[in-house]
Amino acid sequence: MTRIAIIEDDPPTSQTFATWLKEYDVSFEIEQLGSRTAAEAAIAQRAFDLVLLDIRLASDSNAGVGLIHDLSKRQNCPVIVVSGMPADIYRGIMYQLEAWII
Repeated sequence: MTRIAIIEDDPPTSQTFATWLKEYDVSFEIEQLGSRTAAEAAIAQRAFDLVLLDIRLASDSNAGVGLIHDLSKRQNCPVIVVSGMPADIYRGIMYQLEAWII
């Protein structure tokens, strides 16, 4: 089974991503995490096959960078960054961290 983490602090956006993924494949196991703290705990406890990540969580504008760093230390899974932030701000950092930006 494919385990996917959606790390997004906006509940409607998180639910939209989860719905799209379930419509694509009902066998996906999706975990929705709404904060950096919850995401860090999940990353420490479970392995994911894919992480869909908002780069800015609540007031923590660098949460995504920290989470990608944690993921690269603990797991070898692809990270897709989905954000309303201008991509050119984070493009270089995301490239170095081997994250994909959408």
